[in-house]
Amino acid sequence: MSGACPPYFASPLDRALFAAAETLLQPPGGGPLPPLPEGRFRYVLAANGLFVQARTAALEASVALAPVPAGLPYGAARAGARLRAGPPPSDLWADLRRRAAAACPLEWSAYVLREGAGYAIHEPPPISRDAGHVRYRPLPEGLQDRLALHVHSHGAGAAYFSAQDDRADREGGDGVYVAVVFGRCGAVATMTETWRLVVWRWCWPLPAPGADGARAAGGPPG
Repeated sequence: MSGACPPYFASPLDRALFAAAETLLQPPGGGPLPPLPEGRFRYVLAANGLFVQARTAALEASVALAPVPAGLPYGAARAGARLRAGPPPSDLWADLRRRAAAACPLEWSAYVLREGAGYAIHEPPPISRDAGHVRYRPLPEGLQDRLALHVHSHGAGAAYFSAQDDRADREGGDGVYVAVVFGRCGAVATMTETWRLVVWRWCWPLPAPGADGARAAGGPPG
């Protein structure tokens, strides 16, 4: 834990909640917060918003949850997210697209996990799937800290986050990752995609990536 539990957090529940996700104030003098340990997340109250910050083996993020009134006597938190092993290489993106196209018109899904200094595709066998859904076993808890991207396709349909996708990302419990949807998967050349960042049950849209899946992450959290 990167901060001491406040003494007025007297009950066991108070202390357990603080230990799970503490809340810190952004220093007004511009100094850094304590490093966030791997596998943890926290809330930060700053002059520019209430932030949630998370760090896993694969990804670190600092994103605003809500605005705050102007004039609070705190420093400004830095927003951003980055994959800690760098952008996945173009051949991995090509492999993901080929797999989605090969499954079309059925939906398809895979995880991209950090593996050493790079990435590996983990494709769980589907329990059931058709042109409108895909269901598979959740990622084992022991692998969630290495999760970089959760990718699935909509077959021949459009690339967008459906109500079913919203429920999965907000209630599925996979943790911190970038979610990607492929659409128009009849051929690799026609495929489209949409992205968002997921930090536990919160989701933020991400801008369109480059042709090889690389993107500007907005800088490291701070």
